[in-house]
Amino acid sequence: MSVVVNSCPSTMMLLGKVGHGKTATASSVLQRGISYNVDEETTDVLSTGRATSADGVSNVDVIDSPGLFNTFPVDDVQDTKRMFDQIEKAINISADGINAFVIVFRFGARYTDDEQKVVRNLEQSFGPSFFADHVIIVFTHGGDYRLKYSCAPFEGWVCSQMADMKKLFNMCQGKC
Repeated sequence: MSVVVNSCPSTMMLLGKVGHGKTATASSVLQRGISYNVDEETTDVLSTGRATSADGVSNVDVIDSPGLFNTFPVDDVQDTKRMFDQIEKAINISADGINAFVIVFRFGARYTDDEQKVVRNLEQSFGPSFFADHVIIVFTHGGDYRLKYSCAPFEGWVCSQMADMKKLFNMCQGKC
């Protein structure tokens, strides 16, 4: 499986745990609700929609995935296979491939060992430049950040994070 990068339209796939705000992020990008394409065989849901820039020139397709970073009482091999099956489905939905993978984290939630395993699996499968070329990190629940840190710059919080999260930020070249 490979990530295809083409110019128009751009396609982004949202990845993250259930409850961290993937669907809300997709709705914000699309500025409306999103449609759902249900896979009858697995009950997994890939939601899709298209947004157009304010000037009407650029389009972006948004694919919201099921909770691919969730922990389930199954082994790592099954979790990894399930994640890559969903990514492959998303690539097949988008004729031009996926341009960006947006990893959605809820501000204040712990960056777990399971999420770190998913990141390692993505890097091993797609290569060392995958994160620098194709991954953006989004934090949801910014209101919680503002309550805790007031007007402090978000970049300062990012720089203060533990080694594993800092490594992820560096892998993405700061696209957060």
